[in-house]
Amino acid sequence: MRAVTAFIIAAIYCLVLLVRPGKLWPAPVAKIMASSSSAVYGFTRSILGTIGVDHPSTELNQGMYLIVVSGLIPLAAALLLLRTTPASLGCRAPNRTGWRLLILGYLLATPFLYFMAKGSGMQTYYLPTMKRAGVAAFLSYYTINMLTEHLLFHGVMLAAFRSSGRWPTTIPGKPTQPATGCCTGIKNWLGIGVNYREPGENVAAAWLGLPTGCGFAIIASAVLFALVHVGKDWREAALSFPGGLALAYIAYRGNSWATPFLLHAMTAGTTLGLMLIL
Repeated sequence: MRAVTAFIIAAIYCLVLLVRPGKLWPAPVAKIMASSSSAVYGFTRSILGTIGVDHPSTELNQGMYLIVVSGLIPLAAALLLLRTTPASLGCRAPNRTGWRLLILGYLLATPFLYFMAKGSGMQTYYLPTMKRAGVAAFLSYYTINMLTEHLLFHGVMLAAFRSSGRWPTTIPGKPTQPATGCCTGIKNWLGIGVNYREPGENVAAAWLGLPTGCGFAIIASAVLFALVHVGKDWREAALSFPGGLALAYIAYRGNSWATPFLLHAMTAGTTLGLMLIL
């Protein structure tokens, strides 16, 4: 029940402050979304003004907004309300399995990157924005975007959406007995394929190399990850839910939200490169 309540609160928060208001939403909801984000933008502009930046660029203003909305507020709320530590929110160094999944995830994602790079919506948004802002400003903003995004969705949420309100203490690096059947080499390398069940352990979670109690958090975070991509290019939006599932799984198995961040940085950089040369 506590995890479901956390999901509902997070869903409202994302809808109001992180989803683009548009024609998809009823007029009263869109008005609340627009006014809420406008109020926060006013606050972030005042922060920039106090440090001497009176006329911030679009990227700087948006970056400060994301630092506050996707970074500082969720992190502070989790630390205070869940009474936990940064390490229990996934602020850890990736483990060996995480690096292996990073390599495999990038290879599996490569065909989809070409599909996304060819999208007219992607090209008409990202390339003109980079040209207008300049490469350095654009990449700086995009880095902040991804850092805060993964801290929120694959750090804080993967703790808040578990019954304990924390990440698992340990993530199995490999099965306690070798995998059997087909592809045993790759399964053992990735630490999946456990073919027995310990008392009280979920058999599907054990096969995937996850502790019991991570399933709801993975699905719930993926739903909200997809929600904040509503209104973007249809290719990006369509891949956001399955991508969110994969990124949440990789985060748990890699023992760090830095693992999906690095994978996202690699895939986004490749997609941008493909857009420039296609």
